Amino acid sequence: MRITATRLAAVLILSAALAQGGITFTCDPNIDGTVPGLCNTLNTTTAALYNNTFSNANAAIYIQFGSTGLGSNTGYENFVPYSVYVAAAGMNAGASAIQTAAANALRTYAAPIYGKGMVNLSAALGASLGIAGMYGTTSTGNYCNYPGPSCYAGIVIVSDKARFYYRTGTPAANGFDFFTTVEHEVDEVLGTSSCIDTTGPTLSNGCMAGVPAAVDLFRYSGLGKLVNVSSLSTAQGAYFSYDGGTSDVAPGLFYNSLSNGDDYADFASACPAAVYYVQDAAACGGQGYGLDITNDGNVESIFLRRWGIRRRRSAGCLRSETRGW
Repeated sequence: MRITATRLAAVLILSAALAQGGITFTCDPNIDGTVPGLCNTLNTTTAALYNNTFSNANAAIYIQFGSTGLGSNTGYENFVPYSVYVAAAGMNAGASAIQTAAANALRTYAAPIYGKGMVNLSAALGASLGIAGMYGTTSTGNYCNYPGPSCYAGIVIVSDKARFYYRTGTPAANGFDFFTTVEHEVDEVLGTSSCIDTTGPTLSNGCMAGVPAAVDLFRYSGLGKLVNVSSLSTAQGAYFSYDGGTSDVAPGLFYNSLSNGDDYADFASACPAAVYYVQDAAACGGQGYGLDITNDGNVESIFLRRWGIRRRRSAGCLRSETRGW
């Protein structure tokens, strides 16, 4: 669910790459107050999933229990020129067949639509790409220069009403996996959120008219059929493709396309399901325990790598996204 608050735009320029800080959590006292030692687990086990998978997935995240759906995240949106994003993501380098295909798709299909405009980036994605001038959020929701002291890429809020399984003991019959919920929100802090708002009676652009988020640049409905954020199409069957619609990197998984309150860039899902994924739009009580970004087919890490978060090789405006149940 996308809730739009005040918008804060910024024109940004490239800078030198930032130091690699990895994923880190700053915990509200109610995290360990609910489950002693939970903050340490987040900063070791959960953070390691990302830090061992990516070389530049950097995000300082403030996390707390609070009033929300199953989980939500809040952060400031940042707007950069399309050309700056493409250059920063290294899509023109041709370092691999996939990068070459992605660069060709961005030039062939996305540039004619968005090339003279802006792209919306999360603070974490912009900073990971070495783009200066990102706006983050303080723990109280005020904007700040990211990265910086007490300035976070996003705030993750986990429901204080849900029954969670913390991967010890026996899972609750109708509970939810706490760590899967957190990873879902972390992925969105890193940049998997679309600009399209699905909370109203019709779809709308929650960023700025005609402006895509990074993930929207890879949303296809067929070969050469990039789904334009201005079309606000509710046609089902859109999928993630880095090569202009030729390849569906997660066969059988489609994005939510309806104005139903589920995130536009989450996987359309229903309960119960045959297979569960971290980035499913809906979580199913008592199902999908133990899901991580590394054991559900790696589809989330594939998506992140395609638009700028690099896989680790061996050795703004305020916005909120809510996941319901």
